[in-house]
Amino acid sequence: MTEPERNHPEGLGRDEQTQLGGLRRAMDSAGIDAEELWLHYFGIGGLVGEYEVDAYLESLLSLPPLQRDLLAHAANEIIDDLRPGRAPLTKTTKNLPPATLAHPWGTTPHSRQLPPRWKLLHQPHP
Repeated sequence: MTEPERNHPEGLGRDEQTQLGGLRRAMDSAGIDAEELWLHYFGIGGLVGEYEVDAYLESLLSLPPLQRDLLAHAANEIIDDLRPGRAPLTKTTKNLPPATLAHPWGTTPHSRQLPPRWKLLHQPHP
């Protein structure tokens, strides 16, 4: 599978192009769109607007290293949330209740608890 054709302006340095290529591949493989990435990025303290992030993803705008790293971090957090539970190793199963081994967040998918960063977004209404 080849990467979609995108611009590579002279303004992006080699390191920035490499980092952007990795970000695009990660987004494509996880099915993350630009809007979802920007929303998560902004939620963890990113300072660049949605249009600027979109322009960066299309290689039309250079971003400062800290903002690029925050975008990568946001993508990695989304990917971590999407990734299914891992199979436990022998050493990690000691002293864990059977329900924890069956499902990473609880006894069944219907009774699971949300990861800590999602709890504030999913509070029940009074």
